[in-house]
Amino acid sequence: MFFDGDHRTRRRKVKLGGRSVVEDRSTVLLKAKQAKEARKRQRMEQEAATVIGAFARSWAAAKSERARVREVWVSRPVGLEARLFSVRQLVFFYEKGSASDALRLCSACEGALESLAASWLDESRCAQEGRLPNLCHLLIARSFELLDGLAELGDAEVAPRAVESVLPFLEACLGLHGGLGPGASAAVSRALSHAVHARGLYASLAKLLACPPSDLPRLELTRLEGFSASVVGKCLGLGLSEAGLADFLTLEGSVFGEGGVLSAVAGPLWEGLVAVASGSPAGAVDGALARRGGGEGAHAAMLNNFLALSRSRGGGMEPGALGSFIGLLDALLAPCLGSGEPGGEGLPQSAETAEVVSILAGDLDMWNALSKSILPGSREEILDGKKLEGTVALVSLLSKLVAHCGDAQPLVVLLTSLAFKVHLLERLWFYASASLDPTSISDQDQDRTADFIVVLCTVHVLRLQIISDREHYQHDGALMGSQDLDGVVVFIKNFVSCLVDGRGLQQEDLEGGDRLGWRDRLCFLKATDHLDKLHEQNGRHRLVSEESFHLEGLKADDAFLREADAGGRAGLVCQRCPYFLPFHDRVRVFRHFLERDREAFYSGLPPQVRMNPFLSAKTVTIRRKYVLEDGYAQLDPLGPGLKAIVRIQFVNELGEDEAGVDGGGLFKDFLESLAATAFDTQYGFFRANPENKLYPNPNSSSVSQDHLNFFRFFGRMVGKAVYEGILVDVPFAEFFLRKIRGKRNDFDDLRFLDQELHGNLCFLRGYEGSVEDLGLCFAVERDDFGRVVVEDLVPGGKDEPVTNATAIRYIHLMADYKLNVQMQRQVTAFMQGLQDLLDPEWLNLFNDSELQSLISGSEKGLDLEDMRRNMAYSGGYDENHPAIKTFWHVVGGFTVEEQQKLLKFVTACSRPPLLGFSFLEPSLCIQRAAGAEGDCSRLPTAATCMNLLKLPPYPTVDEMDEKIRYAINSGSGFDLS
Repeated sequence: MFFDGDHRTRRRKVKLGGRSVVEDRSTVLLKAKQAKEARKRQRMEQEAATVIGAFARSWAAAKSERARVREVWVSRPVGLEARLFSVRQLVFFYEKGSASDALRLCSACEGALESLAASWLDESRCAQEGRLPNLCHLLIARSFELLDGLAELGDAEVAPRAVESVLPFLEACLGLHGGLGPGASAAVSRALSHAVHARGLYASLAKLLACPPSDLPRLELTRLEGFSASVVGKCLGLGLSEAGLADFLTLEGSVFGEGGVLSAVAGPLWEGLVAVASGSPAGAVDGALARRGGGEGAHAAMLNNFLALSRSRGGGMEPGALGSFIGLLDALLAPCLGSGEPGGEGLPQSAETAEVVSILAGDLDMWNALSKSILPGSREEILDGKKLEGTVALVSLLSKLVAHCGDAQPLVVLLTSLAFKVHLLERLWFYASASLDPTSISDQDQDRTADFIVVLCTVHVLRLQIISDREHYQHDGALMGSQDLDGVVVFIKNFVSCLVDGRGLQQEDLEGGDRLGWRDRLCFLKATDHLDKLHEQNGRHRLVSEESFHLEGLKADDAFLREADAGGRAGLVCQRCPYFLPFHDRVRVFRHFLERDREAFYSGLPPQVRMNPFLSAKTVTIRRKYVLEDGYAQLDPLGPGLKAIVRIQFVNELGEDEAGVDGGGLFKDFLESLAATAFDTQYGFFRANPENKLYPNPNSSSVSQDHLNFFRFFGRMVGKAVYEGILVDVPFAEFFLRKIRGKRNDFDDLRFLDQELHGNLCFLRGYEGSVEDLGLCFAVERDDFGRVVVEDLVPGGKDEPVTNATAIRYIHLMADYKLNVQMQRQVTAFMQGLQDLLDPEWLNLFNDSELQSLISGSEKGLDLEDMRRNMAYSGGYDENHPAIKTFWHVVGGFTVEEQQKLLKFVTACSRPPLLGFSFLEPSLCIQRAAGAEGDCSRLPTAATCMNLLKLPPYPTVDEMDEKIRYAINSGSGFDLS
């Protein structure tokens, strides 16, 4: 029927089958896939059930058949043990662990040795078939099974019988004493190969040596041990290497030393272990430990045996074996050191870890020889595949040791030996400069670089602690030159930069979180600590360019300062690696932190004070003759309140108030007077080293009972000066500056305190005679204002003589006492006062020399152009006045020393401000001194509290030059405006 155009003629069809479900194509396909997978799973379950059922039925049938055959064999006529059928029945029903079957097997071996061994080892037959007869092969396998379970049988009769019967059979069939032809030898080799690779022969023999039968007489035990060694030697002679060789490392006692059970096969066993290590050393070690059952000292025992085996060989190693050796050593250490974070859960007891490290450090010659063999000895040496593999493995192993046992004394001894005897630091750098890229994003390259960073930084810091800077870099036999040092700095800097930028690190990531793993955190801290020490050293000696520490493109602009406030990447840089920024940028960051702190301080004050900080000013009265006493009495109680404005009212000797209102100049004058008194060595609070730099007097208690409170006050005054940007010309000793920064001094810093003592200790360090003849003990004498006081360096030190073995310890204890211990109370008090105004993290933006510059100004000469741009004029002077032009002409002809004297004459400090004269408070000013034009009778004078130079209008260059030189060299001419 066709449609005729009228839709009304068609009836609507109604389905009565209920609502239909319309599925899309993807749903249909998904259901089909699920149904197919369900059918496949059901089919696999059915097949597995069939296999399991068949196995269970066959196992039950075999068990039943073995029982039946055993009954037949037991009921046999006596004397038929040696017949072929009887032996075949025995090897079929033999059950390991059955004492009766073990005795039957011993009887069979005796009979086979008498009547069957000769035919089984027939040369022509073996040569024709290429293998031993099946029955001989099976009997050998059952014999090894018997020996493997000998200790567990618990039957006093079995062990002696096995030694008497089974061992001779095996010795004959395996040709342990020779006498076999080529064909038979080849057949025996095949049988041994099967026993080694398929039946775990090495593990069985190791078990037999580790747990021999307890009731076995000594003679039979010695024969059993000799047999085991002979079998091992035979197998290794055939080149049969298998993971079970690692089981021999679990044996207790000196088994590889002279007279040891396996001493005769130490060489082949070593080669076999190296061959195993080329595959999966970790699997071999784990398997040996599992079969041994772990236990107390298992890791240490394996490591000890491995190193003993290494020593027993003598001589060096082939380059191809170096990587395998390190790999196996790494695998032996891995169970003890663990793969997780040091100190984390699941790690072995620390006592065993300490024992392992002691074992390693006990063979320094092996480590020295190993490092020389593996690591490159020059920059030109090419690392081929095998040697590069060994180098990577060695560095990885040392990195693990440092990560897990970094503070262990034996490891320090080991690394020290490597650092000096094989120049490990230089060899590591040759390897890194030729093979590593710190900017690579490859996982393999990052792992290798991280291992290198950990080892290099640890060894370098350790060496810096032991020898002086001069020995390290500045003599003809220096271990590392400045060019190499520059390369090390740049390499580590780039590594840290990539780690920070690649992970988007912030300060909180170093304190926890998932963004940075423990290993990366360790690398970061090692690298930044190392760079920090190198930056300190560079501040003393300028060994490399300061730009080598700077990160390209990083500067303290407004964006950086905002990010530093928020604690982002900039905050991390400021706290962990501030040397990435140039010095002037760090000063800018420091001033930014100061301003933020000042804002926070005033935000806690009443609103009217916040609007006008001068309302919070504290006015104190100071007598000119008692600047120190009055300042201490009135300013020290303010504590952190010194962050507010402090005004000074001076009282002269007549008890009258001096004229003038303190707008900042009088307080500066007070600080200058206080510094001249408090830091004067004649006053007794401070001493001067040979370079006339100051440090706290350890005997300051003799000056005043409140000496520690005075030191706290001195710290507050220095902090106040820095807080206000006032330069104080007080030169502190380098070791004291380091203590201010919260660092600890070491031996090389002793030369800044006592050059004679430093030289004597250096002599002692290299003394080749008997140190005991020098009559030294672990005690030190100090002069307490004419009274000699003896203090122990260690408990009972007066009675403990210094020997050759303890000389290095004595040297470092003496340096530690002189630099850290004896003045600790004074330093702590000074730091408490300083930290009332300055956050310690701010001070750590700088090294020692930079901190001195922050306190006293730049060491560089004057920038006359900057000084001229920021000079103000008053009293009728301007920059175009003839006298001013003459002044700048004369000053331009001064030497650097004379320019510094001029600056000291005007400001009381010979050093210019760190960020230039625009940051000097108050600003420099030249004021016309009273007098007629051309009056040359007066000398220039200065008001240092106002940074004001009062200059008469000298008409000629010669007059100007003569008067200024006279004034700045006379030490007089200071007055108060």
